[in-house]
Amino acid sequence: MELFMMREELSLQEKLEYRNILNGIGEILLRLNFLGQYQVISDLLNLLDKNEDMIFIKELNGVNMWGGAGAVWEVGIQEKKDEITFINKLIELIDFMETTNVLGRGIKSIKRILSSIKQVT
Repeated sequence: MELFMMREELSLQEKLEYRNILNGIGEILLRLNFLGQYQVISDLLNLLDKNEDMIFIKELNGVNMWGGAGAVWEVGIQEKKDEITFINKLIELIDFMETTNVLGRGIKSIKRILSSIKQVT
């Protein structure tokens, strides 16, 4: 997914907030045994640790997070409480991506889908 404006680096505060949000997503994925998707989150966290901001931003907007079947956002969570928590964390991530000006095209529509799923459950 293409970025509107490619940033070259993130501030320390932005990295800390991304870490917080991604850890929340990762904890849910690990607990529910979505190991492939957990690995995507783990890889993103490793990029933050290595200060690989441009690669982090690219991967954060990539198909492993927001693509089709098998992407992080596409996991099917059966337990409603976990599903709502997961959706809320993904929406929080999308909102922060927008705030930090790294949101790629197409992801806002995913936020609308997530919001509508949340309303139904």
